[in-house]
Amino acid sequence: TTEAGVWGKRAAWVRLAGSSEGKPIEIMIMNHPSSVNFPTYWHARGYGLFAANPLGQSVFEAGRGMENPKPFNFVIKTGEPALFKFRLIIHEGGLNADQIEAAFNEYSN
Repeated sequence: TTEAGVWGKRAAWVRLAGSSEGKPIEIMIMNHPSSVNFPTYWHARGYGLFAANPLGQSVFEAGRGMENPKPFNFVIKTGEPALFKFRLIIHEGGLNADQIEAAFNEYSN
């Protein structure tokens, strides 16, 4: 919860909850375990930014006060693939953590 609680942390999924036209709405982003640098680092700001950043490891570690942040030097070699796989769920109403975890398990399998 809160920007400070999300920014630069790693997790398989995150959820943003709010309301639209008086109705509860949630946006969830799930990072697939086969993705580069899973689980991803999350980037959130109070002005509405809500994003995944699997490549910003050293910036997030430094920003969270970690000693000796480790760079993630990722290079895509010519002709080789890189997988950045995410699922976006927009849901009217509320899902509890167990329901979200079940949706993530279904996605990751």
